[in-house]
Amino acid sequence: MKRIAYLLFAHDNFKHLERLIEALNDKNVHFYLHIDKKSQLPEHLELIENVTFIKSRLKIYWAGFSLVKATMNLLTEAIKEKYDYYIVISGADYPIRPNNSLYKRLEEGGEYISIRKGFSVDKPQKRISQFYYEYYDRRNHGSLRTYIFSKLEAFCSKMVKRKFPFGDIYHGPDWYGLSHNCVTYIISFMENNPEFVKYYSTTLFPSESIFHTIIGNSKFKSEVKMYLTFTEWANSPSPGIINEKHIDIMKNQSVFKTTEGEYTPFFARKFDDTSGDLIKKINKELRNESS
Repeated sequence: MKRIAYLLFAHDNFKHLERLIEALNDKNVHFYLHIDKKSQLPEHLELIENVTFIKSRLKIYWAGFSLVKATMNLLTEAIKEKYDYYIVISGADYPIRPNNSLYKRLEEGGEYISIRKGFSVDKPQKRISQFYYEYYDRRNHGSLRTYIFSKLEAFCSKMVKRKFPFGDIYHGPDWYGLSHNCVTYIISFMENNPEFVKYYSTTLFPSESIFHTIIGNSKFKSEVKMYLTFTEWANSPSPGIINEKHIDIMKNQSVFKTTEGEYTPFFARKFDDTSGDLIKKINKELRNESS
């Protein structure tokens, strides 16, 4: 059985986070948690034997490089124990299949990450080619700070023509499961290529491209399989909350299609603290648990 490190991000909905940990907990897993520095630590979770809060907490800014830095902090901490797989998920996820189905999947090997070469309507080139800075809430359009930084970004993007750090740029979701060898390669690459990291530090949604681009330009590209997480994007630019409609679909459908290809999800997102009844339904009807 593969040893798994679950790397989790959360900033709220800690009741659901506890449900997620309880569902995934097993003798072969360990949880590494990054709690947004803007949030209060759910210290009661630290009482669970195989839960580690990483000490290097950061304030996470939407669409900013802080999520990349937090991911690297999690990977760097977890890799010390040499797990077989490192699975990055959010605290708003929940497993929709029995844990054994994931274990069997991981025995096949490979890298469970979705990577798409080039750009698209939802992943436009300007995310990478223009300058973007964090440390402000770019969604708060009425803020003076947002106004100033947006003007600075526009000015820098107009004055400086950027050269891509790689010939081939790749994109994909934030959530994935990577082997120990692949994670070791990513950490080494970022340590040895500071200009590459610096470039991505002033891009938009860098966490949806930086790791994918490293893998897409490496030997691990041939080992890439589809990712593990179902997300509902139908009605909003932000992921929707999972409801009973989705559960009924998942009861009758195991394979889903995306622009990257077909995949069989093990996780779904998003859930929150109010999803308790839905979790019971998932446990009974999808995870085959009696309670």
